[in-house]
Amino acid sequence: MRREDCYINVNGIDVIALLQDWRWLIGPGDFVLLQANGIGDLFLRDARGFVFFLDTIEGEFTQIATSEQDLLEKLKMRANRERWLAAWFIQLAGLGRPPLGPWQCWGWKIPPFLGGKMTSENAEPSDLIVYHSILGQLFRQTKQP
Repeated sequence: MRREDCYINVNGIDVIALLQDWRWLIGPGDFVLLQANGIGDLFLRDARGFVFFLDTIEGEFTQIATSEQDLLEKLKMRANRERWLAAWFIQLAGLGRPPLGPWQCWGWKIPPFLGGKMTSENAEPSDLIVYHSILGQLFRQTKQP
């Protein structure tokens, strides 16, 4: 699977709405959405140019690169591609199914952190903003004291 096939169409998406239910984790800063992979993980750039990864499986927000160019360099490493692009699952989830539409990702029916299995049967096409709203709220309830 090509790297480009791991990303979904996020052109024109409302980033403020997308990140609204993650503010407890990512803070109040402004972010530019660079990419989203097929399972809804986000690549975001802050005002300083640093690139962050919002992991929807672990509910973690991590700086992964100092710039977009640095990210491209890091994506040359297989381990980083496997971790950040989830090609194996995107390919599995989409096998024999219609392609995702704009602003859709493969969303978990039951998220793995709540006991859901990482199988194609547990994945369904999901609206990216709605999916992030639900996940952000669920992670907030389970991670915050």
